[in-house]
Amino acid sequence: MNKFIIILFLLIATSINAQSFSYEEQFKIESLNNVINDDQMHDTIKVMSYMHIATYYYSSNLDTTGKICTIACNIAKKNNFKDGMVECYRWLGYIAQNTGNSQLGIEYQIKSLDLQLKVGKKNEIALAHNNLGGSYEGINKIDLAFTHYSKSLKLYSELNDLIGISLCAFSKNKITFSGANNPLWIVKPTLNLTEEQLKKSTTETQGKISIIEYKGNKQPVGLYHQMKDFCQTEIPYKHGDSIYLFSDEFADQFGGENGKKIKYKPFKKLLLSINDLPMSKQNEKLEDTLDKWRGELEQIDDICVIGITIL
Repeated sequence: MNKFIIILFLLIATSINAQSFSYEEQFKIESLNNVINDDQMHDTIKVMSYMHIATYYYSSNLDTTGKICTIACNIAKKNNFKDGMVECYRWLGYIAQNTGNSQLGIEYQIKSLDLQLKVGKKNEIALAHNNLGGSYEGINKIDLAFTHYSKSLKLYSELNDLIGISLCAFSKNKITFSGANNPLWIVKPTLNLTEEQLKKSTTETQGKISIIEYKGNKQPVGLYHQMKDFCQTEIPYKHGDSIYLFSDEFADQFGGENGKKIKYKPFKKLLLSINDLPMSKQNEKLEDTLDKWRGELEQIDDICVIGITIL
């Protein structure tokens, strides 16, 4: 039966690939099909491969997307693979809603939420509540929509991985900075620091240069349970100063002898120690430090560090 299902799917994929996908997308779909057809590959990996393929079809062929998700769901059920079943129900809910069957879409989203509550991943539970809220909003059941949106928002606000951002605008001799959870750091000669900058508890000095931290608002991008206007901070700069904006993943990377995070203070010291180098060389030093720190451990997430030197 499994071989028949796979062959059926391959026939579906072949008929649409030539019409709808770029060469790169066809290559990725073919690679995922190879995973599905590998007898040595565990069924849970095959489920996620099916679901990955389904994302390519979603914008152009909902009927085929539904067939792929159903195949994946049957394999996930057979293996009691709850994460896979959650993903399948979620996508089947999207498909039902987008083909006009709102009630079926709600049923699938409820199944996805019920299973996710058993799995216990808070960020996924928040997403499931948000999806269910959207489903109820679509049929004008605003009270139920509000209930699930509120639960989703509360869970997202409890998570540490809320979306942050740093924004800055340059004008003559000053930067206007605003941040959501993320800060801005500026490195400059200690002699050029203002009295206010010297007094900041987050200022780190190393020899003749210092790094000054300007914090963003303690709230994420988007909806939040305690939303406020974002503050704008005007920061003076001079030629030779360096500005750093970054996501939190560099400091949060696990590694070292004890498998702990790098953290922010060592990150500041590292930037101070390489500040006399051109930005291209600083990039190399950061990558080298990160690779040595994590050793055999996996990189936890995408990492972004932006450095700007004022010339």
